[in-house]
Order: sequence, then structure tokens, then C-alpha cells
Amino acid sequence: MTQTSPRQQASRRNVRVMAFLLVLGLFAGGCTRGGAAPLGGVAALPDGPPPAGTTYAEPPDGRPTAPVFDLELPDGQVVDVATLWQDRAVVLSFVSSWCTLCQRQQDELSALAREYGDRVTFLGIAGEDTPEDLQAFLREYDVPYAAGIDPTLDVWLRYGVEEPPLVAFVTRGGHLVRGHPGGLDGSAVREILDEVLLGE
Repeated sequence: MTQTSPRQQASRRNVRVMAFLLVLGLFAGGCTRGGAAPLGGVAALPDGPPPAGTTYAEPPDGRPTAPVFDLELPDGQVVDVATLWQDRAVVLSFVSSWCTLCQRQQDELSALAREYGDRVTFLGIAGEDTPEDLQAFLREYDVPYAAGIDPTLDVWLRYGVEEPPLVAFVTRGGHLVRGHPGGLDGSAVREILDEVLLGE
């Protein structure tokens, strides 16, 4: 039997430890969908003023004031939506985890939310859902913004949501620009963000 020196034994132990740490890092890093940390909480909300140089369009004439509401997030925090549109334009996404059309559109919404960052606040309002199913949906589609459940569908009714999805756009200052039953694809959302909300 071949003998190994203490130095060789230590080297082999180091290799095994490094391999273990590498595997652990792959699991913890979220290399695939579902690996993200729990979402929908305070970390996903804007903090502070929008980035310097951000401009917002004036609301189109005759636009009504957006209905205000409170929304409880999965971490227990309650969001007063009126505070969100004091400083930023807001996109409200009315969804349900079981809605196949919501699922098909969510990747593009998630990508846009990341792209626009702190200039625009995205908020998900789920209905006819459970906290567990909503959290699974947020992880599956890597949703980077806060979301909560409207348990009585009161918020859905205020925004005329009969079934998901519906995307509503609110200007900075709280004017409801428009709502789109059936949701929108990414290019249509981008056009409204750039022209109607940001004035670019």
C-alpha cells in the first residue's frame, strides 16, 4: 500500500473542501430558476429618490386619479400605494399564479422591471391565490419587484379587473393613464413607459 505524506493528505483534504464549497456555492447562487431568495418583501421596494436625471411626463389631459389602496406583502409589510407614485411612475400588474397568460408574459415584465430599475416602480397584485402559490410564482419567474395578495379582490374591482392579467400604468403624482385587460407584451409596455410615463 502506498504511503502518503502529511503534506499530501492535507492537500487532498483541501481539494475535497474546495470541491464541497464549489458545489455549495452553485446551489446557493441560484444558477437556475427557483434559486432566488424569497421575494415580495421590503427589499423589492424603492428606497430614496429616483436616480438623478430621471424625467417624468405630465399626465395626459383628463386622466383620472388612480384609486389608492394598501397591499400587504408576504413579509407582513403593508404598502400604501400612494407613497409609491409620489416620486415615481408605477406599473401595477394584476396576476394570479395559476393564470397561463400571466405566466407567458411574466418573463418580459420581470426583465423590464430590472431594466428600468429605480426609475419606475412595479407592483404585483395577485388575486384568488395563496401565499405559497404566489411565492412559488415569484421564484419561478424571477420576479424582482414586490407583490402581495388582494384577498377580497377589492383592489381588483377598483381597477376594473375581471380576470388576470391586467397591466395598469400610473404617472408620477398618481394619475391613471390606462389599464390593459389581457396584459401586454414587453414591447408595448416599453412604449408606454418611455412615451407616456417617462416622456422620452
